[in-house]
Amino acid sequence: GVRQMLPDFDENSIESLHVNRAYKVQPLQVLEYSKIVPQVNTKHPNLYILNTSQFVNATLNNNEVVGAVEQFFKANRDRLCKEVRPDGDSNVG
Repeated sequence: GVRQMLPDFDENSIESLHVNRAYKVQPLQVLEYSKIVPQVNTKHPNLYILNTSQFVNATLNNNEVVGAVEQFFKANRDRLCKEVRPDGDSNVG
């Protein structure tokens, strides 16, 4: 393959060669996936779904995942952290 791009390539100039293979890799998304990506909010008021199927144009690395979770919690903090006490008083933590 390299010779097709660089006909004068000298294999002796290679110092080291490594091949890394993964059993499973990130799948390719279908065309216009951003139009059908699952939403975080559901029809049930206290049920949220947050997973990597909602990542569009992302590499699914740890930073992307942590960032998505942080963004979700910042956007929904008031709803998620509201504690209702038996006396009816609420406390936003």
